[in-house]
Amino acid sequence: MRDFNYFDPYIRVQSKPNRTVVLWVVLGALILALIAYYQFHLIVKKNALESDIAEVDKFLTSEETLKKITEITEKQNTEAALTMAFTDLTAVAASIEMTDKLDEMFVDQINAQIPSGLFVSEFNATFETLTVKGYATEYDAIAQFAYNLRNSGSFIDVAIPSVVEDGANYVYLINANIVKEGSYEN
Repeated sequence: MRDFNYFDPYIRVQSKPNRTVVLWVVLGALILALIAYYQFHLIVKKNALESDIAEVDKFLTSEETLKKITEITEKQNTEAALTMAFTDLTAVAASIEMTDKLDEMFVDQINAQIPSGLFVSEFNATFETLTVKGYATEYDAIAQFAYNLRNSGSFIDVAIPSVVEDGANYVYLINANIVKEGSYEN
């Protein structure tokens, strides 16, 4: 005879859940929680940035700030105009200073260096250079003139770039640099 267990339908044996399934469920829940937290964090950050932008925009468009910007722009324009005027004034002052240097005494100093037999037909002086063109009856008079200019103390780099014989005369060109005041001072 067989033994019947009449309680068998009432006894439930619970089966153990599979560990991998539980692990995937827990991992999925964690990932969803992290995504939800990150979204919340981004929304909070976005709202903070929007409020900062609104605050900065309010500051930039305020009447007081616009008034200060207008004042600064006016002062910058005034500074630019004054800087330009100062530059022009400096150039004029330098021009006047150099023009004063090229006065009658300067011409007399050059005339004092001219030996006999040498004649000047063109005389051109800028603030830095001197160019003299002319003719001489003797070749040595041209060399003597260059030597005299060099030793006068007012000219450096005296050069004779060309001497051309023209009949009984010699046509010459002499270039020299004018010594700036104080260049030989110790």
